[in-house]
Amino acid sequence: MSRPFQIHHFVAIAGRAIDESTSRPVAGADAEIASGPAEFERRRAAMGPWVKAASRDDRVKTSADGIFCFLDLPDGTYELLVKAAGAPPANAVVTVNRSGRAVAPPSVVDVALQLTRLPDSPSPKPIKSRKIAGGRQRT
Repeated sequence: MSRPFQIHHFVAIAGRAIDESTSRPVAGADAEIASGPAEFERRRAAMGPWVKAASRDDRVKTSADGIFCFLDLPDGTYELLVKAAGAPPANAVVTVNRSGRAVAPPSVVDVALQLTRLPDSPSPKPIKSRKIAGGRQRT
């Protein structure tokens, strides 16, 4: 009897996008690897521009709790770029070093985004009512 085919992945980089001022997670932000070591860049170039963003392993969206991860990366230094609506892009530099181990803890990073806040709006002025012919009030 044959054994089922198994694929094992390792989390190379794990991160969390957070709001810089509140430390709350930022859901739905775009995290991408802006640059990486030569081996990674060769693999990315081989994908070509026609590969849909959803299936690329160098771009992910953060989950509801702001978490993102990149799998199966070769050792080296990576620059991450995280973008979210209402914030300028934020970057982080992370080093992956498995030292030849099959299982190694991921490199972990928090990326703080400077989300813009709307200024407090003044309280609305009350609307004055006035009497009109027929006895009904008009506002």
